[in-house]
Amino acid sequence: MAEAGMGPLTVAGQLAVMLAVFYLPGFLALRALRQPSIRALVLAPAAGTALAAVGTMACLLTGVRWNLLSAAVLAALGIGLCWLAGRAINPPEAPVLAVPRAVKWMMAASLAITALILGSVMIQAMGSIDRVSQAWDPTYHVNVLQWIKQNGQASPWSIWPIFGGAPPSFYPAGWHAMVSLIPGDVVTAGNLSCLIIGCVVWPTSLALLARALFPSRPLVWVLTPLIASSMLAFPLVQMFRAGQWPNSFAVALLPAILALGIELQYRLPGAVAPTAGRTVDAGTAADSESAPGTQPDVYADASPAPGTQPDIAPAPGTPPGAGASPGPRSDADTDAGTGAVVVAVGLSQTRAPRRRTTADLAALAMVTFGAAWIHPSALASLLVLGGVYLIRVAVLGLLRLWRSHRKQFVVTVSALAAAAVGVVVLLTQSQLLAAVMSYPRGRTAGWEDALVWLVFDLPRQPASADAVPGSYAVVVGILMVCGALLACFTARTWPAVAGMAAAVVLFILAAGPEDNPFRWLTGFWYTDPPRIAPLVHIFAVVFAALALDQLCTLLVRLIRPRRGRTGARAPTGARASTNVPPDTHARPDRQQLATAGLAFAVLAAVFVSTGAFRHDVRVDTASIRYGITQHHDGRALMGDEQDFIRSLGPLLPAGAVVIGDPFNGLPYIYSLTGHQTVYFQNVSSAGSKDKDYLRQHFRNIGSDPRVCPALRSTGATYLYDDQPVRGYQHSAKHQWPGFHNIDFSHGFRRIASHGSATLYEITACR
Repeated sequence: MAEAGMGPLTVAGQLAVMLAVFYLPGFLALRALRQPSIRALVLAPAAGTALAAVGTMACLLTGVRWNLLSAAVLAALGIGLCWLAGRAINPPEAPVLAVPRAVKWMMAASLAITALILGSVMIQAMGSIDRVSQAWDPTYHVNVLQWIKQNGQASPWSIWPIFGGAPPSFYPAGWHAMVSLIPGDVVTAGNLSCLIIGCVVWPTSLALLARALFPSRPLVWVLTPLIASSMLAFPLVQMFRAGQWPNSFAVALLPAILALGIELQYRLPGAVAPTAGRTVDAGTAADSESAPGTQPDVYADASPAPGTQPDIAPAPGTPPGAGASPGPRSDADTDAGTGAVVVAVGLSQTRAPRRRTTADLAALAMVTFGAAWIHPSALASLLVLGGVYLIRVAVLGLLRLWRSHRKQFVVTVSALAAAAVGVVVLLTQSQLLAAVMSYPRGRTAGWEDALVWLVFDLPRQPASADAVPGSYAVVVGILMVCGALLACFTARTWPAVAGMAAAVVLFILAAGPEDNPFRWLTGFWYTDPPRIAPLVHIFAVVFAALALDQLCTLLVRLIRPRRGRTGARAPTGARASTNVPPDTHARPDRQQLATAGLAFAVLAAVFVSTGAFRHDVRVDTASIRYGITQHHDGRALMGDEQDFIRSLGPLLPAGAVVIGDPFNGLPYIYSLTGHQTVYFQNVSSAGSKDKDYLRQHFRNIGSDPRVCPALRSTGATYLYDDQPVRGYQHSAKHQWPGFHNIDFSHGFRRIASHGSATLYEITACR
């Protein structure tokens, strides 16, 4: 049975267990594969889900129950296999950067402030951490959590019976498998997962992506989470208004997976044009990454948390296998403020880089599999956002192979073509994919309105009542566009702009006319604009941070001559001679700190002038599904009806099954009390002939001889009635007339009531 009440200590315990489940197994597995600590920590939820995927399938095959103990044992076995793989590959340590202490603290403060801003909106929107979300999807998801706890299986083929006894079929269960391990109330566990995904997974994932895109601009890494904290599309619209919890979990991991892929590609043979005899240094990185018209800012930082050292990918133009020059790292290197890149471990030109690449490829495969297990659309999203990177690497690699080994080129191209044909054939034969791709979704906006909706981060299309003047993110929208234009001019980032542009096109197609011949491409995301908007913003918020960084850099440089700049420009970063006096090194640091201070001041001004990043708009957007007051779309639960449903747990006997209108409070009985219901979710179809007959004719139980046999087939002996209030009243297909206007004077015994809601025992069929 579900817990009757949730005290602060209980919630804190659930939160601690959830953090351990989300991060500990995946972190240990990635560290076993010799991944750097920061990367392993940020990508840990994806790797942990991959371990859970194997674990749930092992439980399905062996009959072992999926719970915290079995999950821990199976995860330990998976970590052991990763350790063996890591020892077999034996890659050298990844190169790391010495980072100034100030940048570390700025990064830590940025993530903490981001979590505070997002968390305050989320908690205020929920009202209470144990309040149910009345959105369509979460109603189902929390019941699946309860189903897993009672039935002990969490594979994608194990949770389908909750739909109503249908034959086993695939349903993405990665999120459910992880969250079901949390002891206690499933509603609270679901809400806590939203907090962790939105406040921790998402910001750190974006910071890792910012580092991969702009390895020589740590101010961009610092600003990216702060700018992301101002956005509506993710996590507030997708995770709260739309209630797409598993999909949101996968989306939150996409930036970090893209970051790993972007960093990895520069170690693949033929990924970049070789330049003989060069090594990675700060000047190389800065030259390759600086936007046009600006001087490079070479910090040494990549850390989303203080006290750790990040890794760095070689800059474009580095030959395959070229590592950074070795040398000891000292506190003087960090604290002198030179911004020089100090590499901890040098790599050889032959086998060592290959082993490092192999380990990273294994990690990339693991986390990609984990994200796809959470929600398969993650794979399509990665292909859209990182497709140009993949094409560039493939083309350059094939050209290199053509010039050196033409027979291998023919074999490789043939194998790739055969694999592509096989995948296409397999996908076209999938009835499940066909159902997803053909999901019916009407037009919501024309292309002009869709662009405004997307760029200015509106709650809904501009024609909606939500699109009031204060709901437009004007400053951030302009920064995103300007940053994308700047990013077009660097080799490392223009493929990201192309990926972002592809996502924009998909968003417009999803929002646009139903007869568009290419609209079917958005079927991977159920032709749903809110599912696609976060894909655009994954790169867009990083580009907005770039634009703000460049703007503040330019303003600081315009001010500098007034303060008496003398002599030639001081050397910057690793280009500076070791014989340059310390005070010469200090000048660029003061400029960089001034740029950072100005950027923070600009963001603070935007925060204040927009009402704490449109705080009221964001709370209203996120709280709509948690509301318990009258709403034009209807409410299943009103006032303290949730507490009333919880109180029914002790009143219902073991094995009791409850029936009623699924758009009243019925589906929440299962998640709140543990007692089964006939309909576990908001549904448009009943699921069987008997259930469909009851949907239309249950109220005729005293006169229709077909009602009682149909009722017995469901096992239901109790009825939950709440006629005056219903959720989702806008659609005729959601009507269940058989459960309204019932004569309760005969054949029913009242068990408990509260307001308009009443629980009856059905005695008419005895």
